[in-house]
Amino acid sequence: MVRTEVLDVLGGRDHAAVYCRVQAPGFDNFSVHLLRIVDGRVAEAWFHNRDQAHVDAFWAAA
Repeated sequence: MVRTEVLDVLGGRDHAAVYCRVQAPGFDNFSVHLLRIVDGRVAEAWFHNRDQAHVDAFWAAA
């Protein structure tokens, strides 16, 4: 089971940033999700992981 915990949020008119922790069995990662907002909806999203090599290894084994 994957669990995402939102730790902090920054919001503006056109962009938002969400700092979160994602956990699953054998996986623990902090990340920042950057969002571009258009007409009140998410138009684009970028994920920046604290440890990208750990994320890549986790998904390669899945």
